Parts: sequence; C-alpha cells; structure tokens
Amino acid sequence: MNEADFVELQNLCVCPMKDSTAVFLICKGKTLLMQTDAAFAEIATQAMHGRAFPRPQTYELLHTLCRGFEIRLDAVFITDYRDGIYFARLVYSMENELGKKVLELDARPSDALLQSFLNRTNVFIARKVYDAAEDTTPLLKRAQKRERKNKGPAL
Repeated sequence: MNEADFVELQNLCVCPMKDSTAVFLICKGKTLLMQTDAAFAEIATQAMHGRAFPRPQTYELLHTLCRGFEIRLDAVFITDYRDGIYFARLVYSMENELGKKVLELDARPSDALLQSFLNRTNVFIARKVYDAAEDTTPLLKRAQKRERKNKGPAL
C-alpha cells in the first residue's frame, strides 16, 4: 500500500445518540462521520480508557489471544465506503524462528477501531474514502456543544 493513498486519523470523537452512536473520524482538514449501534459508545469508552468489562468482550478476547501468541496489530485501514457502510482491514504480523507472517483481515470499522484503541495502533483512511466523504466538522462541533451542555465533554 502506498502511503499517499491513505490519510492518517488524527483523533476521534464518540457521541452517544438516542438509538445509535456517532463516531467522528477527525483527520487533518476534514471530519468523517460513521454511525454504529447504540452500545458502541459504552464499549469504546471502556476500551479507550483501558477499562475491562466484568466478563471479557469479543474484542478483548481477540486482543488477549494475539498478545499470547505475540501477534502484533500493525495498522488499521478504513478502505472503502459503499451504500452508507464503511469497510476496514486489520493488518497483523508475527515474527518467530520460522520467519515473518503477515495477515490482513476484513473487519467492521467499529471492531477495527476497538482493536486500534487496545493496541495503540494508527488508523488510516483510504484517500478515495476521505476525498469522497462529506466534511462533518460542523456536526461534530454541534455534538460537542450539546454534550458539554448536557453532561460533559464527548470522548
């Protein structure tokens, strides 16, 4: 993959909504909006702050399994956007006495973001997705203002 084909995610903001979660992907020059299920806000908050649930969640199981086998998450890529749905790829690697193995997996962007939180891994957005997306920075500012007014800052 060519570096020029991707834009690095600078930050993100997770805003719980009534029936969903708005995830603002903040890049240099533009903010993209991804919507996911309502439960994602709580799950993302836990993962971003390094807190675990009383019982392991699926994303935590994958993270623990990878750590156990010394598999490293190298990067997360948001690769496409079709019919209102984002697509993501996780790139893992493992190196041992037999050599280096690289594995690229298709993933839901919400799952990919959770893995990036746990592994402190960079997230990249395909340039074609970035260029085609509407800039939702004004929506982000309104959501942050609403969150501050209602109960404190958005994540």
